[in-house]
Amino acid sequence: MICELPDFWSETWRTCRGRSKKPMRCVECDGEIVKGMRYLDYSGKWEGDVQTYRFHELCWQIHEGQHAFIREHTTYSADEYPAFGEMVEYAREDADNMGGFPDYWPPGLYVGVRALRAHVSEQWSKQNDGSTAAGGL
Repeated sequence: MICELPDFWSETWRTCRGRSKKPMRCVECDGEIVKGMRYLDYSGKWEGDVQTYRFHELCWQIHEGQHAFIREHTTYSADEYPAFGEMVEYAREDADNMGGFPDYWPPGLYVGVRALRAHVSEQWSKQNDGSTAAGGL
């Protein structure tokens, strides 16, 4: 699916305080956003519906790298970029087309949702002396 540009949007970096009744999840890797973790709250109005998407900081960095890659290597217009939640699928296509990992993808990491979720969890654990939410992200 191709991303439609929103009528309006806002991007706000936040730190999870762990107060929500339902765990927040990253739209790209489906990993939990745990207490103390920095994440991007991306809200906007698409085709009449207001929606909010959340991204782990690392997933957003990969997402931005992917968009830079698309701008550099394709003729896509801004409204033809991958929709939120489709980053891994497009990265897999880029890897197949290039015969290797795209520059924006973490080196040596398998291009898959589970691998990305595990990588985010591992990076978070390293930053926080091994403490993660029960069961990881």
